[in-house]
Amino acid sequence: MENNPVNGNDPDGLLSVYVHGTVFGNQRPTYADPGTPFNDALKATYGEDIYVFRWTGGNSVSARTAAATKLLNEVQAMLAPGEQFNFVGHSHGGNVGKEFTQLPGAPFVDTFVALGTPQRVDYTINSGNVGQYINAFTRSDQVQRIGGPVWLGGLATRQDDAATNVNVGSQGWLSPLGSHFNMRSTEVWNNNIDQLVTPAFPGTSPNFDLMNSVYCKGC
Repeated sequence: MENNPVNGNDPDGLLSVYVHGTVFGNQRPTYADPGTPFNDALKATYGEDIYVFRWTGGNSVSARTAAATKLLNEVQAMLAPGEQFNFVGHSHGGNVGKEFTQLPGAPFVDTFVALGTPQRVDYTINSGNVGQYINAFTRSDQVQRIGGPVWLGGLATRQDDAATNVNVGSQGWLSPLGSHFNMRSTEVWNNNIDQLVTPAFPGTSPNFDLMNSVYCKGC
């Protein structure tokens, strides 16, 4: 059963959320929907259904701030005391997550994974509120490099000093846009991220209740 933000029903004892990046036009991202290969890959890693968070995907600071606040409201409605919380974000979805970690009342994030996220000085993760932070990038992703703030000429960087930075290798130099989209592919996840994710076992996460939460990858 999926996590339900309306009734807070989460029988698995942990919550894993995926956040998409910027959306151009009115097309709703569907690549991470339940039943898709990418969603199945995340599900296999975390051992539960993945909640896909929806936001406008607007390419602005205000849109990402609104998304972080919306995410906090939804997570607070779903996350019960003692639950592990995992976050995965692609592109600016990772920056939505970073801002989320800075908000008052944000729960501890046991694992935080950013995929092709433009690393910007105006988005910093709250390291004290995050257990494991993995930042995946490829040098063939030119979209990531132009996702920076206007006052820096729109430039962003690939790596974050606060993270375990993972170079996933070339995803296609001849297609910078395709390379960026490939960062949220099943192949990149299974070959580079899955084995690095370290679950928080009972007693090691501030969100964990020893009586109510169990993590069992592959069970």
